[in-house]
Amino acid sequence: MIYLVFYSILDYFLNLHSFQEIISSLYKINEIIQKRNALLLIHINSDLLPKELISVLKEEIYDHHSEKFDEISIDKDLYEILKFINEKNVNNIIVSFKEIGIKFVISKITVSKKINKIINLDLVKSSKSGRAKVLHLTTKGMNLIKIK
Repeated sequence: MIYLVFYSILDYFLNLHSFQEIISSLYKINEIIQKRNALLLIHINSDLLPKELISVLKEEIYDHHSEKFDEISIDKDLYEILKFINEKNVNNIIVSFKEIGIKFVISKITVSKKINKIINLDLVKSSKSGRAKVLHLTTKGMNLIKIK
């Protein structure tokens, strides 16, 4: 896991930019951090901001998705498929049903059933690219991989 410390830089940015500009930048940074399976640590000087803005900043940065995974339980083979898709997606490699069948040595029908299970759990989304169906993890799927 990669740790990114965003320590006194926030204080510096607050002097140069508006609070709204900083929040929009944090959204962009947060997307990159989630894709790379990293952790963002932010130190906020409480003397620099009013309590209302600190609470807004905490609410915007806090990852609420990670609290909702207690009810999801998936088989080990489905989890391995999720990890495989994530490894490929992080490196901008498209994953098809056929590649999963080859990697895990399972038939087309079994691949289809397994993928449909994780699609129904909203962990993966499928789209067409030419004649092949390609798979991408959803944010829910990425967060599940981070937790386990």
